[in-house]
Amino acid sequence: MFIGEYHSTLDAKGRVIVPSRIRDMVPREQESLGVYLVRGPGRYLHLYTATRWEEIVEKMPKKAYSDAEYRNFVRLLLSSASKEMWDRQGRIHIPEKLRNLAGIQKNLVFVGANDKVEIWDAEAWATFEKEKGTDFDRIASELSDQLF
Repeated sequence: MFIGEYHSTLDAKGRVIVPSRIRDMVPREQESLGVYLVRGPGRYLHLYTATRWEEIVEKMPKKAYSDAEYRNFVRLLLSSASKEMWDRQGRIHIPEKLRNLAGIQKNLVFVGANDKVEIWDAEAWATFEKEKGTDFDRIASELSDQLF
């Protein structure tokens, strides 16, 4: 499970140091398999472990054969996906296409989101927190039966 919020910056080559606390949440036996970066449903990215990404991709073909809208979703999702490997400094490359989709310029935020990590442009994350943070108590109250 991924948790927490961590700030980082891109270098000139589009690489970012993934915070050690995030890297430490990846099981040791999966480190050598790399991670997958894909577009999220908003202006942010998802980072998945290879194992979790394989589970997601395994489910796709069944519905894609019978639903044109789902096929379009799969095309857009997979065409932007990128497998990345950590380097010795704990960096990964974020391809330009994905940076553009997420509006990431230089400063970014890694946000733990259970089975994945969301990667946000720092300004977009600050705006989200400001706008939606005040809704937390209401949302928690409405979802309390499902959450706890």
